[in-house]
Amino acid sequence: MYAAETRSAQTEYFIWMRLLELSHPFLTTIPAPDLVKRVDADPSAYPYGTAITNEFSWSGWDPNDTGTQKDEGVKIHNAYDDMLNMVYFAWQEANAKSDTFKRWFDEGDSGNVVKVLERMFNPSGVGQATELMKDWILLRNDDYNRCGTNSRNAYSAWERGFFHICPKGIAQPNMRDLKCTDIDGFASQKMKSVAFTMLHEATHWKEVGDAALGNHIKDTANGAYDCFNLQGSDKLLNAQNYAYLGAEAYMLRKQCTFTDPPPGTAGTEDTDDEVEDEPTPTPSPSPEPEPTPTPPPPPPYNPGTCCFHLTETEIPCVNNDNNLRGIIRLLDDKKEVIGETDTSNGGVGERMDDGNSYHFKSKLINELVITGEHQHDYVQFTIGGLSWASNAPNGGGECSVGGWDPRQGSSCGRFGSQTAVKNMDCCFPCDGST
Repeated sequence: MYAAETRSAQTEYFIWMRLLELSHPFLTTIPAPDLVKRVDADPSAYPYGTAITNEFSWSGWDPNDTGTQKDEGVKIHNAYDDMLNMVYFAWQEANAKSDTFKRWFDEGDSGNVVKVLERMFNPSGVGQATELMKDWILLRNDDYNRCGTNSRNAYSAWERGFFHICPKGIAQPNMRDLKCTDIDGFASQKMKSVAFTMLHEATHWKEVGDAALGNHIKDTANGAYDCFNLQGSDKLLNAQNYAYLGAEAYMLRKQCTFTDPPPGTAGTEDTDDEVEDEPTPTPSPSPEPEPTPTPPPPPPYNPGTCCFHLTETEIPCVNNDNNLRGIIRLLDDKKEVIGETDTSNGGVGERMDDGNSYHFKSKLINELVITGEHQHDYVQFTIGGLSWASNAPNGGGECSVGGWDPRQGSSCGRFGSQTAVKNMDCCFPCDGST
């Protein structure tokens, strides 16, 4: 009986997938992966076979594992393919302003939802994930200690582009394996899948939601009815609504039917599944304090993790010891501006060459000293007792760096000159004494 049931399920799945390929020829599912082992830099491409085009990066995964780690990796890899199908089908519903779309978003937000989905998937041509998805990084280990005792599906460090799927999340089925008989006739807990969780986490990433909308997609509501019942922009900025739209659109292609979720319908994700850029340490217990004088006033900024954007400009037709300029915009832990370079004169910023560093002043106690190095094309940062480089993190200080534009750098010629610009985002701990 079990073998017969298994054959029936497989037959149903492959018939449905063939119909899907005929109606959407550029959206094909991933066959059994070609399990070719290779060792890559960390983070790396898919370590257990051939990667999907523009697949996310893998950090901390052992390419030589043949047990649980590999099995989980293959499952997540296949779930990513399911997620891309969910995004494409959701994109179709959003463009059509269908009843399915209007269950999860206001009709007037169709264009905004399309913008979010197109940050993850490019529907033109052959149809594939966008190139930026390669910068989304899956952590093998629970580096932020947020999984707990099997209470959370996944979480994201949304600014850095990190996400981790907890054991509870990996234990969910893959979307491709769900049948209409497995779910209710409305969105509910039974629609949960690994791809559902991944789509939810992807919308949190700043390169997806923030970049598309100029606002952060968060976790306002969780349960299906609560998400359905949100008003106005709350739907647009709630991660779970994108996951429900994608899951429902996917199952519609399997000929499932849906009505509005009734009040009290359970959800499929954790609340508060986002973390700050750095793990928050647990303070050690301390003895009863002795009477102390009146404490000093709090620092003029929100301590924790400070981040800044640096625009580095290379000036043409100038000696290498005097051709780097920098513009800084510094944010505290609550993303409030606590210092920025004065560019009111229309300039390109302050000098930051080796031997003439940029001493950037802000609401922090110490100056941030910025020094551009020509020889190996990196920038050195020092504040208080902390030092790190744009290409070498240290002590919690680290950077995400883009390339020069134009790629070859500045140019100086008889028919004109051209500056070159490089952008980077950096973060470092600022504990109130920085």
